[in-house]
Amino acid sequence: MFSGTMSNRMKAAAIAALMCLSVAGAAVPLMYNAPDVSAATVSVGKSMKANDTYKGKFSDFKSDKITEMVITVEAPYSGNMSFGLGVSTKDDPYWLEYDGKNEKWVDTEGGEIEVPGTEVKVTKGKETEIKIDLSKADVDPKGTFEFRNYYSADWSSGKENPVAIKLISVGDGGAAAEETTEAGAGDLPTITVGKEYAAGKNYGGSFAGFKLDDIQELIVNVKAPYTGNFSYGLGVSTKDEPYWLEYDGKNEDWVDTEGGTIEVPGTEVKVTKGEVTAIKIDVSKAGINPKGTFEFRNYYSADWSSGKEKPVSIEIVSIQAKGKGTTTATTEATTKATEATTKATEATTKATEATTKATEATTKATEATTEPTTKATEPTTKATEATEPTKEAAKVTLYGDLNADKDVNIMDVIAVNKYLLGLKDLDDQALANADVNADSKVQSDDGLHVLKLALEMEKQADFPVKK
Repeated sequence: MFSGTMSNRMKAAAIAALMCLSVAGAAVPLMYNAPDVSAATVSVGKSMKANDTYKGKFSDFKSDKITEMVITVEAPYSGNMSFGLGVSTKDDPYWLEYDGKNEKWVDTEGGEIEVPGTEVKVTKGKETEIKIDLSKADVDPKGTFEFRNYYSADWSSGKENPVAIKLISVGDGGAAAEETTEAGAGDLPTITVGKEYAAGKNYGGSFAGFKLDDIQELIVNVKAPYTGNFSYGLGVSTKDEPYWLEYDGKNEDWVDTEGGTIEVPGTEVKVTKGEVTAIKIDVSKAGINPKGTFEFRNYYSADWSSGKEKPVSIEIVSIQAKGKGTTTATTEATTKATEATTKATEATTKATEATTKATEATTKATEATTEPTTKATEPTTKATEATEPTKEAAKVTLYGDLNADKDVNIMDVIAVNKYLLGLKDLDDQALANADVNADSKVQSDDGLHVLKLALEMEKQADFPVKK
């Protein structure tokens, strides 16, 4: 079956190569060798040179309806890679080629249609996920597919240096993490969350739920009801001092924020409406405590499709962890086991809430007991106040500026969130600046306005907020 379409694939490879030769603006002769019919077929986990092909079977995914494929590659350079994908289908024409530029599937059996390679940006040493929508291809779940490396070259020296890319995994993208076609795939410890979080809300988890002694990577799978950017934060507890680090995704670094003077901006990731986005975070350099905790935060999520901001919640579908020796696939059994852990955690949370209520009741009883004593001392207190200067309440210097650096930014957002969660105290000046509606209280609505100030969606002139 494949021989009937090979001439088109050779044309496609040649066209793809000519498109890619513009990388880095170099002047390059328009020459390229099309793939040989006998081009090598590679296995998952091995290198693919230009013209190499990976041939797989959809039956390995063990799904009757495959709607998306996720192909993960790693390149030893930063630039562009060009790939091709052909799939077998249930009905005539029985074979289609993917045209990524126009996002459509093309019948190449007639031998007249040229399908150029699809370009994707790759970053040196980092895994790149290539997601391909198969819903319109109507693939045969018992059929085959071909993934091809049309072109991969390093131009950092100013000259073309053809290099191989590494094919990490090929999987069915119908879930956050499916079994790959590579034999021997194991289980990836997973915490199923399945809850929505608005901007300013945090998910607090425990590393102990993964049952790994050496966690190297966290994978947070989120689903958004919009297409655009999502800004998140991650804090982790560590084995040694400073015992808590925040993730700086822009600089790929871990920052000690205990001193309160270091700014850690949110990390932006692109999300697509209704699709699961896997956020992969390397925690190998953080030295995390396997029995400690972590916080994943929604800093900002909003739908701008109408031209106006519409704050919306994102769903944290699940959180996975990789350790030394763990593999890249999850199974239903693992998910069910971690659901039980999640339920146990929820039960502990409810017990804690009950204890908190009991403590509140005790506090009220104590207040009732001490009230007579307080009233008895009031005359003495008033007399003392008459002879001592009255302490003036702090005046607002800049609304939203909690750390007094004369600017409103993400550090102020983090500070107000920690205060609302009971993780941090604020001094009188910070409390005054955080009270944007002038009701002498700092609550969640104040936190939202601080966030909007940091994002320049509101101005100082809009404050104090009038209810």
